[in-house]
Amino acid sequence: ILQDMFGFANETKDNADAAKNLVKEAMGSKSYDAIEIVCRLLYFDPSKLSSNSSSIHFVVAPLFQKLTEGNVETKTISKIKKCLSRAVAGISQNPSAKLETTLEFVFASISPILQLSIEVQIKNKGSKDDLKQMIVVWEPSSLGAARNAKAAVLKKKADHANLKGVLDGFSAPKLTGSNRHTQRFSKIDLNNPTNTCAIEFGLNLLFVKMKSSSHLSTNLIEMLTPFLDILTICLCQSRENSVSILSVRCIALLLKRGIKPNDKVLDPLGTKIIEILSNGEAIIGSNQEMVHTCLVALTILLKMEKAEGVKKNKHLLDRDRQGQKNLALTLSDGKMGIIVSIVKESLMHSDSTNSPLGLIQALLSTKFISPDFYDLMETLLDLSVRSHRESFRDQCSNLFVEFLIHYPLTRNRLEQHLRQVMLNIKYEYKEGRVSAIRLVSMLLERFPLKLIDEEVQLFFLPLVLQMMNDEAEECRKFVSECLTRLTCRVSANVALSLFDYLDRWHKGTNIS
Repeated sequence: ILQDMFGFANETKDNADAAKNLVKEAMGSKSYDAIEIVCRLLYFDPSKLSSNSSSIHFVVAPLFQKLTEGNVETKTISKIKKCLSRAVAGISQNPSAKLETTLEFVFASISPILQLSIEVQIKNKGSKDDLKQMIVVWEPSSLGAARNAKAAVLKKKADHANLKGVLDGFSAPKLTGSNRHTQRFSKIDLNNPTNTCAIEFGLNLLFVKMKSSSHLSTNLIEMLTPFLDILTICLCQSRENSVSILSVRCIALLLKRGIKPNDKVLDPLGTKIIEILSNGEAIIGSNQEMVHTCLVALTILLKMEKAEGVKKNKHLLDRDRQGQKNLALTLSDGKMGIIVSIVKESLMHSDSTNSPLGLIQALLSTKFISPDFYDLMETLLDLSVRSHRESFRDQCSNLFVEFLIHYPLTRNRLEQHLRQVMLNIKYEYKEGRVSAIRLVSMLLERFPLKLIDEEVQLFFLPLVLQMMNDEAEECRKFVSECLTRLTCRVSANVALSLFDYLDRWHKGTNIS
């Protein structure tokens, strides 16, 4: 397989004149299919094998070894990533690959890389002045020396046996070329090609296996808890877009499965997600996948934060204060305005995903107050009639109703929103008018009776005119139901005045 993808056979296929001399079948490659089939059929249980390397290591180790060679081309890295992706597809269909074993394999594959990367960063924190003051002294070391005479004899025999080993053919070491004196192995860095591919392979395998597992036992929850630390380190330190997306996806999936992050993870995790959204790393139109995953993860974090506040505080006032305090720490320094603008842009550019609406719902539940958030509600009202998706229009209407009922609004601002709602029932397209009339019906059903009595004229006359002038029978039917609900919710005196208006209108008299 390696020769087919990276050896002489691959050079022949890449040659521009190869298509003239070879048949069509010779230009193809079944190596990717072979890797997937092998991973689907192998015995995946590294912990129960006596040898140092399990069957899955024999498949992926040569691919990682290829990345440690110097001057690896971008095309080679892409091929290796595709091979690892097909390996994940095969392992996901392997009946012997249980979730417990997969978690152990992923943890053993990723955690050493992260630990070495952290140690290197700690060692590199010393300044140049500190290095100048250090005194270097050569001292003999016993590292690698034999502990006794027997161990020395065994070591000598092992070294002699290694000298007799011959590597020839494709496996022979390449000691010629311009880089023969340079180090052929990559540095200990999280962002070098070898470690990036290994982490991406592990996270992809973790996400696939977690997504296919609906029920988690207590033992599995305990095994998954350390992965939040690992995923947070990957998200904060990796510069690869694919690793960041997989990290956020896995974090969101773990949070949905009930894995609760501790305080040490929650603060850097929320800060990094907001940083990704605010620093322009996830630009609308160029990287919508990153925007979607970050919005989903941020939504889950806010919901979990609010739920914890409800459990810890028995009284409503203390609960609201605690929620406001947590959100103030999470969304400080003007980051809320940036997030709201990104949500607004995402809503305006595409209504194919509901992740922005989920974040808006989480912010509504926390009762976060911001001028930008009030402006966002106006955009939401506009989308409740203009969106092409009926389900999206309904969700926008539901969120706007929650906003009008639970948020503090002045009388002028409330009347302004209600006038816009009544103007939307005259929208030029029937689908938008139906959604607007449904919104009016929800308001009439959930508004307090006192408020309906005070604003009855604002609802009554536009609904009567729309029922008379609308050409669509479906819209007239919904308007008729709204009028019925309106007359049922108002007080007796107000209902009599409405009937008096209708009677005089029917007789052709002017309404004073």
